[in-house]
Amino acid sequence: MGLQLRDTDPPRAPQPASQLLKAVAPNFLIIGDLKAGSTSLYHYLRQHPEVYMPACKELRYFAYDPENPYHVRAATYPVKTLADYAHYFEKCGNARAIGEASPNYLRSPGTARRIRAALPDAKLIACLRNPADTLYSGYMMHYRDGVTRKPFDEELFGRDAALVKACFYWLDLKQYYDRFPRSQIRIVLFDDLIADAPRVVKGLYRFIGVDDSFTPDFAVQNEGGMPRSRLLYQSLARGRELLRRLGPAPEALKQLAKKIERSQMRKTPLDPRIRRKILEICEDDIRRTEELIGRDLSSWLK
Repeated sequence: MGLQLRDTDPPRAPQPASQLLKAVAPNFLIIGDLKAGSTSLYHYLRQHPEVYMPACKELRYFAYDPENPYHVRAATYPVKTLADYAHYFEKCGNARAIGEASPNYLRSPGTARRIRAALPDAKLIACLRNPADTLYSGYMMHYRDGVTRKPFDEELFGRDAALVKACFYWLDLKQYYDRFPRSQIRIVLFDDLIADAPRVVKGLYRFIGVDDSFTPDFAVQNEGGMPRSRLLYQSLARGRELLRRLGPAPEALKQLAKKIERSQMRKTPLDPRIRRKILEICEDDIRRTEELIGRDLSSWLK
């Protein structure tokens, strides 16, 4: 299927047809959620010999809003034109399944409409996680990166618990269920992925139409935690960024850096009192979400 814009898409500058015709459109997308296993799924699917996914994760093309000045300026939106997006799929060859992973697609306003307009037959994969664990994982990442120094509960419950409410699923998922047949949407629960990744991934191989007998490397991606020393962690992060700018690093060096980084992490469980407070705020949304997706989410509330 060729990638086409339709009347419902936001206006974009015209692109030379020769550029667009070289590409083959993706036929599946990992649409989210953040901190819910999308990076692991990206690596597990990308390893399959019948699957093509660009080396660049998080193209974010369908989340890009040309009317938003922040999006126009931000480096976090690397793909701003249809021609640039098509370029990432030019080397797909004879791949049976062509996809990309942009976890912010689930929650970005207008994204479901844009995907429906351009890729109406695409299969969509959404990873969902207990909101309390999602929030805590995001907080630990921000703490590691020096974005916040506040305690977790202070970070969460200010401004009328806006951060907690931003983890509600029902409305964001409904945007997709209103536009796509249920047969084109696959929900992956983070708990299932952790408990039995091979079973989940085989099911996804069948969902996107490739041989499910292939076994990928199931190494954990983006393992979280709190740094024993934030100063050391941030120094390692700066070193990684410097190496990235210098060009592709030797695989042995990348693995050594990852090993050192993991050795600095410690697991710190979420305070049960904070967990209960988060889930009290989210309970109604969780009940509505399980009805929408047809999955039992009662374990999230225990």
